[in-house]
Amino acid sequence: MNATGTNGLQDLLRQQTTLARFGELALRSDDLDEILTEACRLAGQALGTDLAKVVELQPDGKTLRVRAGVGWKPGVIGKATITAEHDTSEGHALRTGEPMISPDIAKETRFRYSQFLIDNDVRAVANVLIIGGHGKPPFGILQIDSHVPRQFTESDTLFLRSYANLLAGAVDRIRVIGEVRDGEARLRTALE
Repeated sequence: MNATGTNGLQDLLRQQTTLARFGELALRSDDLDEILTEACRLAGQALGTDLAKVVELQPDGKTLRVRAGVGWKPGVIGKATITAEHDTSEGHALRTGEPMISPDIAKETRFRYSQFLIDNDVRAVANVLIIGGHGKPPFGILQIDSHVPRQFTESDTLFLRSYANLLAGAVDRIRVIGEVRDGEARLRTALE
């Protein structure tokens, strides 16, 4: 087997192992911030990138706030926002539901990028949608970023889609738990 085939198998094994590890955490933890941060760490590690983040769609349906991430300068996590316009990669992902890959944003002509990405020396981006529960809007976007231009393979894209679907399931599970707890609290209050 040639080196490319061996590397491809190693990459696939690393991605499958990451999916299994994250799936276990997603089922065990009720702490959404822990799940999102670990999702970023594991996804970035599996793809060998410098940066990863989850941007959460806000109630206005257009603003995305960086909810969790790894590798970012101070002032990004919990603070930085992106407006999902037609000329942004995030807007494209929300509109189409399809992954968006940009191997080198310095050469990108389809989209403009947020200033905080440029300030953090991001050169390559891969976005995948984190779907919402039945009848709910998307939760947001899982975005893998890199300080160096890079190609994301079809295998990488499939991995990210699978990963985002696991993440969507975890988010929905935690939302349902929160709704049940809120309902129980209201019932207790009403009974008292």
